[in-house]
Amino acid sequence: VMVLTALGLALGALGPGEWSLDNALGFSWVDGWSSIATTAIAGLGGALALLVFFWRPAREEAAG
Repeated sequence: VMVLTALGLALGALGPGEWSLDNALGFSWVDGWSSIATTAIAGLGGALALLVFFWRPAREEAAG
């Protein structure tokens, strides 16, 4: 998970490459700290959404 986090933040910081879909569509990308912040916020939002929809507390075992 940490490797995926580091790679996601690096991609957010560096922006799309020459062969990316963003570049092919002409999507403008702002490099630097604003890109890292946007990537981090999107990642945290995705993690929170996963927790909200899929987290289940452990069931307590019935005595007896």
